[in-house]
Amino acid sequence: MVLHNYPVCSSVIGITGCCDIIECKKDPNGIELPKETGHWSLIPVEYKRGKPKEHNADRYQLCAQVLCLEEMHRCHIPVAFLYYGQTRHRIQVPIDQTLREDVQNIFQEMHEIASTGITPQFEQTQACKACSMSDVCMPRLKSLPAVSGYLAKHIKEV
Repeated sequence: MVLHNYPVCSSVIGITGCCDIIECKKDPNGIELPKETGHWSLIPVEYKRGKPKEHNADRYQLCAQVLCLEEMHRCHIPVAFLYYGQTRHRIQVPIDQTLREDVQNIFQEMHEIASTGITPQFEQTQACKACSMSDVCMPRLKSLPAVSGYLAKHIKEV
C-alpha cells in the first residue's frame, strides 16, 4: 500500500509538512493504520526532480518527515529513501542518531531566529530558481523598496 501527499506534523520540533510517498509494508511488529487491517511499517520516500546534492538539505528534509511520522504514529523508522528523477536512482538514507540530532538542532535554531522577529540576511543563489518555494520566498523582498520609504511618500501626499 502507498500513501500519497501524506500530511505530517510534530509538536516536539514545531513543524508541519507533507510526505511525497509513504510505502506501507505488512509487518507484524508494525503499527495499525486508520481504515486498514493489519500492522504496517512506514517507509517515507521523498521525490526530487534533479540529482543528488553535495549538501545535506534533502537528507534533513527526509529526516524531518521521519521525526513527524514517528511522533504521530508512535513508531520507529530506521530508514527512508530519496528518489532523484534526473538520475532515476533511489538512495537509502539511514535515519541515525546523528542525523536526527542535526535536524532537531536546525529546527531549534530556526525557531530561535523566528522568535526575534528579524529576517536574517540571505544570499540568493542559482538554486533559488529551482526551489519549490520560490513563489513565496523572502529573497524577492530584497529587490523591493523599503516599506518606510513607501509610507513616508504616501503620508506626505495625504
